Amino acid sequence: MSSYTEIDTALLDLDFTNPRIQNYLQNYPEESRSGELLAMLLGTGTDSCASLKESIKEHGGIINPIIVNHFPDGRYVVIEGNTRLQIYRDFIRDNVPGNWNKIRAIIYENLENNEMHSIRLQAHLVGPRDWDAYAKAKYLTFLSDEEKMPMKELLAYCGGSSKASEIRYMIQAYKDMRDIYAPLCEDDTQFDQKKFSGFVELQKKNVVESLQLHGYDKTDFA
Repeated sequence: MSSYTEIDTALLDLDFTNPRIQNYLQNYPEESRSGELLAMLLGTGTDSCASLKESIKEHGGIINPIIVNHFPDGRYVVIEGNTRLQIYRDFIRDNVPGNWNKIRAIIYENLENNEMHSIRLQAHLVGPRDWDAYAKAKYLTFLSDEEKMPMKELLAYCGGSSKASEIRYMIQAYKDMRDIYAPLCEDDTQFDQKKFSGFVELQKKNVVESLQLHGYDKTDFA
């Protein structure tokens, strides 16, 4: 069950399970994970968010509502739209003219985990608000390995069987970066997520065969 409304931004919690920032959040001890840290990781003060902030300011608010899960304990947690909520809070902090105390939202009552996964997948893997490729792959791997989501169901959420090779490549590329590449890095600053596209290419049969033909393996590649 869901309802469309405007909700007080002060009532909303940012989502610490947001897959987009999980790979950054894991570098911070649990006791230091505050709302301020989450806001920083969402990057609303960066140039990449500048156009979105300007658009929201010019329109006097967001066009597409955020999606919120209302838990039985009373919490309202944003499962889609964390960045837009944080922009509202930035505007309040910076005294930007406008009404930023309320935000358009679709509120669901006590969504199950699989329902939240479905919303995230549709919004960020096949929808208009893409996560970066590494964050997508990490989330897909989590759903496959930790949540035990069947591949058939995962593919249905991501656009059907035509996406099968792409999804499998992404999951295996993430695992190769985690299991082979990461241990070779001296610290987190050396681990470069931008190398992800190279590890996706590594999954292709002709690339693997070429490596083997010349006496190399995935560790050599990493």
